[in-house]
Amino acid sequence: MIQFTKNVAVLTLFAATLVGCSGVSIIPFDQEGPKKTYPPVPASQVLIYKTVKPFKNYVELGQISRRTKNGVNMESVFESLREEAGKYGAEAIIGFGISSTTATETTMKRVCMNNICTMRPEMTTVSYHNCSGTMIRKK
Repeated sequence: MIQFTKNVAVLTLFAATLVGCSGVSIIPFDQEGPKKTYPPVPASQVLIYKTVKPFKNYVELGQISRRTKNGVNMESVFESLREEAGKYGAEAIIGFGISSTTATETTMKRVCMNNICTMRPEMTTVSYHNCSGTMIRKK
């Protein structure tokens, strides 16, 4: 049941990123019984791991992600993920990864020639990056 809940959470997270959310998104994993809350952890103490699991016994709190557009400073992405995970009580983010997609966007550009102005469509390619991982805390 927990694996099913995690799969649904990940699919929901993916769908949410497609509609253009910005900022940090958290999808909590449902735990058995009443929702347990944890004290906040300072952002400077929240660690981010690509593959390593820092402790043997831990509880998975939820999926955290941030969607960015084009060349965003990755240090600011890490900082925002640490801040939000810390507020949630996470001590680390594991399985951290970045997936990228590109899209073509159409914007209207004002073009003037001989005092006559018109609006013309202009196509640009935009890259989106979804940075995500699982928030954990020691048991």
